[in-house]
Amino acid sequence: MSTQKTGGATPAGRGMQPYVSYAQELDALFQIGIAITAGLTVEQVLQSILDECRRVLPVETLYVALYDAPSHSYEIPLFFEAGQYYAVERQECRAARSLTCDVIAQRSALYIPDTHDPDAMGSHRAVPVGRAPTRTYLGVPMIFRERVIGVLSIQSLQVDAYAPSVIQLLQTIAMQAAVAVENARLHEAAQQEIAERAQIEAQLRIAVAKYSALFDTAPVGISIADEEGRIVESNREAETILGVSHAEQLARTIDGPEWQIVRPDGTPMPASEYASVRAAVEQRRIDGVEMGIVHDDGSICWISANAVPIPLDGHGVAIAYTDITERRRAEDALRASEARYRMLADNVHDAVWVRNLQGDLVYASPSIARLWGYTSGELPSHSRETGATSLEAMDAARQRAERMMRAVSENRPVPHERFDLTVQRGAGTALLLDVLQSPLIDAAGKVTGFLFVGRDVTEARALTAKIHSLNATLEQRVAERTAELSAALDQLLLADRMKDELLAAMSHELRTPLTGVLGAADALALNVGGPLSDYQTRQVQTISENGGRLLRMVNDLLRYASLSAGKTRLLHERCSLAEVSAAVMYRVRDAAARKQQQITLNIVPPGLIIESDAEALIHVLEALLDNAVKFTPVNGHIALDIVAESADFVRLSVTDDGIGMDTETRERIFLPFVQGDGSLSRSYAGVGLGLAYVARMVEALGGTVGVESEPGQGSRFTIVLPTRPPAP
Repeated sequence: MSTQKTGGATPAGRGMQPYVSYAQELDALFQIGIAITAGLTVEQVLQSILDECRRVLPVETLYVALYDAPSHSYEIPLFFEAGQYYAVERQECRAARSLTCDVIAQRSALYIPDTHDPDAMGSHRAVPVGRAPTRTYLGVPMIFRERVIGVLSIQSLQVDAYAPSVIQLLQTIAMQAAVAVENARLHEAAQQEIAERAQIEAQLRIAVAKYSALFDTAPVGISIADEEGRIVESNREAETILGVSHAEQLARTIDGPEWQIVRPDGTPMPASEYASVRAAVEQRRIDGVEMGIVHDDGSICWISANAVPIPLDGHGVAIAYTDITERRRAEDALRASEARYRMLADNVHDAVWVRNLQGDLVYASPSIARLWGYTSGELPSHSRETGATSLEAMDAARQRAERMMRAVSENRPVPHERFDLTVQRGAGTALLLDVLQSPLIDAAGKVTGFLFVGRDVTEARALTAKIHSLNATLEQRVAERTAELSAALDQLLLADRMKDELLAAMSHELRTPLTGVLGAADALALNVGGPLSDYQTRQVQTISENGGRLLRMVNDLLRYASLSAGKTRLLHERCSLAEVSAAVMYRVRDAAARKQQQITLNIVPPGLIIESDAEALIHVLEALLDNAVKFTPVNGHIALDIVAESADFVRLSVTDDGIGMDTETRERIFLPFVQGDGSLSRSYAGVGLGLAYVARMVEALGGTVGVESEPGQGSRFTIVLPTRPPAP
């Protein structure tokens, strides 16, 4: 970098300023180096640079000019003079031609020992910046990467005030200052970019949140597809309208074969007609395409779809659709209604006519001519109903009209007037009509006339008298028949009660001798009367087994008869279901052991307690387990599960892997005296009262019982009981 120095005379008595020490140079450069890396603003960096120049250099005024190449102008953000800093507005080099512009143009230092000496100034032109009468000017360019970014200048009130060492130091400072200014600019730009990016990110988060809220709560279905047509996003309403889960939608494309879509006329719609496919192919917005989405159950959801291409890389189309099923139904219903009313108007049998407020006939249905006995050509001349010509009838008609018009004017519900009207037919006979009169109201809410609908009740009224006369006779016969039925019902109730009492008595009478027989058999088995032979032992065992079986059947009959007759009194006590289950398992263990069956018990929670009748529960579970043991083959599995469904209900299940049952058997299995095998050669013993007893007892305990079973797949009987007794 060259240095231009104009003039060389040293003013008398002044001389050049003393040489700047090496230590001062290093300190100044060190301080500016700190400014380079301190993350300061441009103004702070310039302030630091000028402060160091003032500290180590002999100056009265100094400034930094920042150059803008595109506009070929500069500004002086900091100018020091008379002990203070201030800014100078921007100057254009083309207009100013100042010393600063000369330094920028020649890209080298400019030293003028006396700015008041024309010879020293040469072709340069001084443009006053401050008010101080400076004489010596020194300006050096601030160059960063071969680019002039500004000028660092110092001035003195004395002539030829700076030695070459000062010029060299200022050039070094200018180089460092250029780096510092550029770093500060980059730092400011980075900070501004960070702030702008943070603002943009905040706005983006807000926009995303708004979009997400709108997307999820929009009352229309929305789906987004990528450029390959794959569905990548859909909202909750889309699941409801399409009947397809979100996960299943993401596995489809907009034109995939999984869609079953029909046109408004019900014919299949090809994918090329879909709104989404058309928007993707034609690259334009497609609106109002009506489509029927066929669900798996055959129902159709009608939608109106709009689609638009998304002008973003990787995106395809956005589809918005609304459910118009109800609108379609309403339109179909309206069309059907219009067709029905059209057909009704053409084929109505009642008389329909309209009169204006002046009483003129303005419309008459074709049926009037048939009812009144006039041809369509004769009808206008006979438009007055004969029954309406009397003064009394005319006054009643006027009052009806006034009531209706007053209700309409007062915005009250309009009454429909009903009255009888006698019409003189063309053949000379009288016709009696039951007439309903309604007002005709225009869009302005004014009554413009009246609609009359008359039904021929001539024959009906004639029959009414006959009906009234028959009613008395019929009522008498009904009363007599009711008395007969009541007596028959009493006989049936008595017979049913006697049956239950007979069944209970027979069961009691059977059990008494059976108990004695079984006691004698037990005594023989214990060798009370002496030892028995093998043959005798087998016979006694047969007596005990069959007697026990018969006693159980009698007990079942007795319990069922007592329950059916309403003689069973239930207790409401705390029942430990673990203890109840243990008692039941003990009673059925021998029967299960004989068939080598495994019975598992599961109670959750183990200490489950309810309020019920413990003995009744034991009988119910024993009946279910006996049934399971009976119909489960050798080495089978049976499970008793008791689980608390909630604080109010408990579920008891008996599951087996036995023979199962068909639908017909399941439907009648809880009826008395019903078995899965009803033949005389059946393989399973019993009279079919066990499950009937279970059903009635569970009902008495306030619960429900059900069965799940398939032939060859086993059975599951499930009882749901309240944890507390039902209210009486």
